[in-house]
Order: sequence, then C-alpha cells, then structure tokens
Amino acid sequence: MEKKQKHGQREPDDATHSCPPSRKFEAAGEEIGDLTYVGCFRDLRDGDLEATKSFLYNHPEAKFAEIYYVKQEHVQDGPRDEASETENIEDFTFRDLFVALRDGELEATKTFLNDHPDAKSVEISPGKTTLNLAIQYGHVRIVEWLLEELPSDVLEKRLGLQKITPLHVAVMAKNKTIAELLVKKNLKLLHIPNCLYRVPLGMACLSRQEEMARYLYSIHYSGWTTSIDRVRETNETLDKQFDDQVELTMLLNDSITGELYDIALDTLKFWKDLAFTCDIRGVYVLNALAGKPSAFHSGSKLVFWQRWIYACTYIEPDKEKQDQEKRLNESRRKGPHEALNCTWTMLWKLLKRTVPGIKDIYDEKLKHGQALEILRIATQTIVETDDLEFQLKLCLLEPLFKASQNGIVEFVTEIAKRYPLAIFATDKDKKNIFHAATSQRHEKIFSLLYNMGTIKNMIAESTDKNGNNMLHFAAELAPPSQLGRVSGAALQMQRELQWFKEVQDILPPYYMEEANQNGLTPQEIFDGKHKKLMEDGQKWMKEVATSCTVVAALTVTIMFAVAFSVPGGYNEVTGLPKFLHKKALMAFIISDAFSLFSSATSVLVFLGMLTSRYKEGDFLTSLPQKLIIGLSSLFFSIAAMMITFCSALVITLQEQLAWNSISIICGSSIPISVFAFMQFPLLVKITMLTFWPGIFDKPKKPCVTLSNLAACLCHLAQQMSMPSSSTKVR
Repeated sequence: MEKKQKHGQREPDDATHSCPPSRKFEAAGEEIGDLTYVGCFRDLRDGDLEATKSFLYNHPEAKFAEIYYVKQEHVQDGPRDEASETENIEDFTFRDLFVALRDGELEATKTFLNDHPDAKSVEISPGKTTLNLAIQYGHVRIVEWLLEELPSDVLEKRLGLQKITPLHVAVMAKNKTIAELLVKKNLKLLHIPNCLYRVPLGMACLSRQEEMARYLYSIHYSGWTTSIDRVRETNETLDKQFDDQVELTMLLNDSITGELYDIALDTLKFWKDLAFTCDIRGVYVLNALAGKPSAFHSGSKLVFWQRWIYACTYIEPDKEKQDQEKRLNESRRKGPHEALNCTWTMLWKLLKRTVPGIKDIYDEKLKHGQALEILRIATQTIVETDDLEFQLKLCLLEPLFKASQNGIVEFVTEIAKRYPLAIFATDKDKKNIFHAATSQRHEKIFSLLYNMGTIKNMIAESTDKNGNNMLHFAAELAPPSQLGRVSGAALQMQRELQWFKEVQDILPPYYMEEANQNGLTPQEIFDGKHKKLMEDGQKWMKEVATSCTVVAALTVTIMFAVAFSVPGGYNEVTGLPKFLHKKALMAFIISDAFSLFSSATSVLVFLGMLTSRYKEGDFLTSLPQKLIIGLSSLFFSIAAMMITFCSALVITLQEQLAWNSISIICGSSIPISVFAFMQFPLLVKITMLTFWPGIFDKPKKPCVTLSNLAACLCHLAQQMSMPSSSTKVR
C-alpha cells in the first residue's frame, strides 16, 4: 500500500539530484515498481507521439527519472538483484559483439551470434546491423561468414536516417572486395537508393572512387549503349528497374561532379530525356556540367610545352564510331593511310606508357572530349523538345549564365550554335552573358564579341536594370580568383587597366560619361574600387625597386674596382697588362665593362621607379616597362660579372690542371641559375602582359607559330589516317 500511495508522486528536487546515477535507477524502480521502459523506448524510436503521451500520462515519473533499457524477460516480480540486472543489461547491449567486430575476431563473433541468433539481422546500434559494422571495419572474413548465414532479402533493408543498404556502407568504406561479395549475394542492391535517391554507383562516382565505380557500372550498365538494337531490347527491363528518373538524374549528376565523364556520357546516351530532368536538389545535367570549368579545355591550366603536347595528342575514337568508320571504308582499298593510322596509334600507346606527363595530358584531353560530347547531346536534346520555352529557361539559359560566370567558352559557343538567340538572353537583373563575363574577367568569352559583326554593338551597349553598362562592370574590382592569376599588385593593376581600356574601345565615347542609378560614372567606380589595389601596387613596385637597387649598386662598385685590377698585373716598362695577348683577358675586360654598364643602367632605372608619380595610367605601360628594363639589366650585369670572374680564374690558373678551372667555372653558374629561376618567370610574365598583342583574341591576320604548326601537322596526320573520324570521345 505504501508503494501505491507513492506511485504518481514526484520526489523533491534536492532528493532527486542528491543521489548518484546508479541509485537514481534504484529509487525510480522503488517508485515505479515493476515498470520497464521498453514500450517508451519503442514509441520514442518510432516517433509515435500519441503512444508516448499515453505512456507518460500513465507514468508521469518517467518524465524526470533516468530511464534504462531493460529487456522485458529480465524484469521479474519481487526484490531486484542489482548485480544480476547489470549483467543482463551488459549482455543486451552487445558489448562483446562490438569488441569482436572491432578487432576482427571471427570465432568470437560466431560464438556470440550463435548464442544470440537474433543479433545477426537486428539493429545492434542505431542504423547499424552486425553486417554493417563488419563492413565498416573492413573485416572480409566476417562479412563472408555473415553473408552465408543471412538470407539475401535481408540485405535490401534500408537502415538509419540515410536509408542505406550494406552496399552503400561498402562504398563509403571504399572496400571493393566487400562490394563484390554483396553484389554476388544480391544483385538488387545496385538499384536501391538511399534517402537522397542516390544508388551505390552514384555514391562511388561522387567520392571519385574510379575503380569501385567502374566495377559497379560494369555489372548492369556497361554494354547497354553499344548499339540502338540493344537499347530497344532492354528498354522495358530498365524502366522496371528505375521507376523514378530522379535516381538516374542523381547518378548522372554525381558522375559529372566526380569527374567520371565516361559513365555520365554512356548514361546520357542511353536516357537522353535526362537532359531536362532535375534531381532531388533541382539540379539539371547542364547545371552540373556548367559548374566544372576543369572539364573543358578553356579551364585547363597548361604551360606552353604542355599545350604543344595537348595539340598533338591523338585520342582514339570509341568502339561505336570505329564500327561506323569500318563500315564506311569497307569498299576502300588499302593504302598508305592505313599504315600511317597504325603507326600513329602505336606511337601514342608507347608514349602513354613510357612518358608520365603525356599520360596525364592524354587523360585530360580525353576528359575534355567526353564533357564536350555530354554538352552536345544535352543541348541538342533540349533544343529539339516540344516545350521549348520552358525547357530553355530552366535547362539551357540558367546553365548558360553559370558557364559564362565560370569562363567556359565551349559551353557558350555550343549553346549559341544550337540556339543563336541565347546570346541575347538576360537574367533577372537584365544582365547578359557578356556582362557576367566582364565582371568575372573571362577574356575568352568576351572575345566572342569580336566575331559577331554588327550585333556586337547591340549587345555591348545594353544596360541592366540599375543602369549599368558594360564599362560599369569593367570598372568593378575583379574577383580574387582572377586577381590571383597575376603575381604582384602592380601587375594586377595593369590587368585591370587593360580590361577597362579594352571595354572602353568597343563602346561609344559618351558611355564613359553615363551614370547609373546611383549617379556614378564608370571612371568614378574604377577609381573608388581600385584605390587600395593601386596603393598596394605602388608599395610592391617600390619594394622591388629598392631591393634591386641595392644589388645593382653593389655590382657597380665591384665591377668598377675590378676594372683596375687586371689578373697578372701590369708590365713595369710598357704599363700594359702582362697577359694582353691572351683571349681570356679580352673576355675579362669586355664582360667587366658590360657588367658595369648594365648595373649602372639598372640603378638609374630603379631610381626612376622610386621617384615616379605612380599615377593610375603609369601602371598600364610606363612602370612595367621600367621594371622590365631594370630586371633585364640587372640579370645581364650579374651574368657578365660571373663571366668576368671565370675569365680571371682561367688567366690565373693557366698553369694548373684544366679540370680545376672547369669545376670552378661550373660552380660560378649557380648564382646565375638561382637568379634566373627566381626572377626570370616574373620578367617573362611582365613582358607578355606589356608587349604581347593582348589578353583578348581579336581578329588578326593569320600567323604561323610553333603550337599552330604542331596542331596542323597532327590534324593532317589524323585526317589522312581517319578521313571522317571524330576524336573527342573515348
């Protein structure tokens, strides 16, 4: 009776908080009696609000007491044995099983699961079964044994908040061996998505697990697109496997995000309707592709020698195109072009295997070709659809603006070719793609204006809803990613001025005086936005000039003193150098004089930079030209100084062994190499930015360069070997 009277009453707060946790459980047990919380745990786990309310209404003590999960058969009437109860709780929490799985102990796992057979398939931890934990820890032997014990349909159960299967866990664990075991046990796991409609193959693509993704793809996906007949034969089966196109779109977008473009290309070839289907995030395939500038040649960062190799790289056509060309050329007689084709293919295969750099460039060009083919297929599919207006806005124009912001000129060119009116499209702020290219400083897209004839004026002279013309966008400060492409604040300021002047040249003069809705002209915006950059450029220029002036002044002092200290001394009778008849002495005198003159020129130039006014226009040509002259003079003076030193050594050590002179001369080239390594790239960059035709691809007369010549020769060889081939897809 005493317990019944206490039932439903709450203890004072001080009594509740004063006892330790272990005693709280005992006190709650005394109050509640034989009550266990199995039902409450089940209701909380399932999210059953009404059942939880009902339980807590009947047992209000459970709102404040510390509750423990005790298995129902362990609850007995009468007094509680604390030691036996603790033992039962520990057995039920699978502590021994967790330890065995963590340590990879197969026998201990077998023993526990044989004693507790229900633990093979139930959740032993939120969202995790015994099999999932074994996969997560990567113990292949335990997984093999569990797969033998479990029925195949158990693997199809999706667990946890993410609704994942064991194959999802294997992909997340990056364990291909376990993934092969799971697929062999139940093939349906390939097509079961998680809560985000992402199948295991999509997860592998997203995490860039190429080996895992290609294995999963080879099970059911590879070979589906080998021919149109095969597509028609399997179309009905595939529709049953994928009831929702969202799953396929997720797979397509994940393969693009993970840069596995061959999988994305095959998927899009098979289901072309995915071009205007969005995934669960609302992302279309062209949106995903527009966010990958590295997938196209315009986004690659190759140095000059890599660009030559890229132009000469031969990409083999895929099997489908090879079969088409074989059928077209069956009637042709064998000729020299077939031998050239065979030689060309064997050469590139040999170079790919032997030269690491060529293999990387080959893979990059192959990736670019596959991405371009995805763009072509998706664009053509969207343009040919019936509901053109709706599809253009969502599937074509939005990716177009995104690509123009990312500088993907191939994207803009392809869409403009398929749908010419796209170049007139504007966004919600009435900005066209060239406004976006100007503000983001993408000169390749901006250069497309030069090939548009009279339409160029109509596009360039347009304004947005705030009254900003193209000069206003050019007057804004470039994004940090574009400024970082040029080293040094002064050169960054030079690049900004080049952009502003270039846009100014294609617009009428009165556009410089037009103000936007804020009452600001382009020049006012440029001055305000670039004030700090100009100050940083002035500081950078003065620091470089100061450092180089010190070095040049030391060189002048040394070379002036050396001019009157001829090796071997002077003839006391004639007053002429003793070794005047030797060629080494003439080299000594000439190099000393050249070094003296060059270093003196460098000092004067750098002094002129220190005293310059540093006006805005000086950063365009005046200051860069002075920097080029100063650095070049300093480099030549140091090189001539080392030649003077070597000549003196040759004269002094003429009676010694020759290898002594040679070793010292080789050592003297180290300072020149160090200076060239550290300063020569900067000198080349400044020279190109200042004296090169420009960063914009203006129409000009054709000229022959090494890269153009190499590209022409390679293209000619490919055309001779494969007259109608396209080498853009793997």
